[in-house]
Amino acid sequence: MRDQPMTSKEKIAYFLEDMRERGVPRGVAAPPLVRMLWAMRLHVRPPLMAGWWRLFFGFGGYFTVAVWLVVTALGLTARSLAASVLLAVSMGVVFGLCAAIYVRLKARPLGLVAWNDYPPPDAGD
Repeated sequence: MRDQPMTSKEKIAYFLEDMRERGVPRGVAAPPLVRMLWAMRLHVRPPLMAGWWRLFFGFGGYFTVAVWLVVTALGLTARSLAASVLLAVSMGVVFGLCAAIYVRLKARPLGLVAWNDYPPPDAGD
């Protein structure tokens, strides 16, 4: 048993190895955006360990911004600002909903504990 808690880097490495052993694809356990945030030393919890609302707003917000940037880059905001905002927000809501449902359905059979309690105390034994 360890005397000191794991560092964030050790915890992430343990999580990735645990998911690999369970047969969870790396892209599901730690999508590219999450790995990029980890590389920037922003220690966000992996999506499989996040709650439904956090997933919905995280994925939905990210996708809303991405759609807005594409719409703006294509110059479609000049025609109708309200329509382009509605498009970006509605696509973000749909994507956030689908992503949250998908991730929670993947996480449920794994029986994971909360990220703050991970790994369980008996995991190292």
